[in-house]
Amino acid sequence: MPAQITFDRHVFPSEGDSLVYLKDIANSGLNMNGGENQIWDLRRLESPLFSTTNFKRSAFYAKLDQTDHVFFDRGNNNSTLLMNSDRGLEEIGFLWQGPNAAHVIPVYYDKSIIINPNSLSYGERSYNRVHFSYDLDRTVLPVDIQADLPFSVKQITIEGTKTINRTSDAWGKLILPLEKLMANRIRVTEYTTIKLFDSKTKKAITYFDEKMIRKIFPYPLSANFYEFYTKEHKSYTARIKINEKGQMISIDYQSEIPEIKAVNLDSRFSDFILFPNPTYNIAKVYVSKHKTGKYSLAIYNIIGKKLWQRGIDVEGQTIIKENFGFLPKGTYFISLLDENGNILRTTRLIIISV
Repeated sequence: MPAQITFDRHVFPSEGDSLVYLKDIANSGLNMNGGENQIWDLRRLESPLFSTTNFKRSAFYAKLDQTDHVFFDRGNNNSTLLMNSDRGLEEIGFLWQGPNAAHVIPVYYDKSIIINPNSLSYGERSYNRVHFSYDLDRTVLPVDIQADLPFSVKQITIEGTKTINRTSDAWGKLILPLEKLMANRIRVTEYTTIKLFDSKTKKAITYFDEKMIRKIFPYPLSANFYEFYTKEHKSYTARIKINEKGQMISIDYQSEIPEIKAVNLDSRFSDFILFPNPTYNIAKVYVSKHKTGKYSLAIYNIIGKKLWQRGIDVEGQTIIKENFGFLPKGTYFISLLDENGNILRTTRLIIISV
């Protein structure tokens, strides 16, 4: 069984090790203010959603002389190449995953990005910009992309620029279920620009829209985070993902708790999720990919009789916390209804005994 480790105390992971994060959809009211002497208590997170990051020894050493680097294997076309050095952990690139497992290409930045808890002190800022480029043969591109390319284009070049702004905006105590740590909070803003070229002629390919580019470059083009760094951990101890309005979307933090079955909230089919499920009382309903407006939640028994209903407001990714302790042990169905009472989504709700 792979070892479950915290990535700390100058221990560099080996192939098969995994970094376990306890993850929750963040509606816990965590203090988002800046300044000194803040307290961030992550023990209040309740949803048992876990995500595990596996470390795999990288076989790609063509560009760099370093042989001691690994990558985060996050799946879903999101693997990050890392390197250990005297300066700390360094992000040196990523792995591009093609339409099938055989199409994997290491992409290196023109310079590394240092990930070090001591790289920023409270009140300081940093600015990083890295460039990368890689070539893709026509045959590894999605079929619809191939159809839109002129027949003369046998290979395309992807050139990207990734910009990372970090600002240390708060200092305080980070409280985890198993430990209390003094932490430096870093506000992180990332955005990436992508340009496409004909590898042979070097002419820009300008007729691809953003949707088509995302098929070739399946990574987020922008992201906003709060990262909490401590001296005890080499990578970030906790991360809060936020949207453009500064509202929390999710929290993950390092944990020694064994992994349980995860709920993939990024799946294209996951626009109506109940978790934890089964439950004996409190559960959260996650609603996404629906237009802003007024909706309802309704519970039915197995013969279709409506037992409960209440209205909700949906705006973007919405999490509703409910206590279903009034229901006897058994199996039910919970539905999302529009303002006219039409059922949009239904999922099973299982109530268990304490």
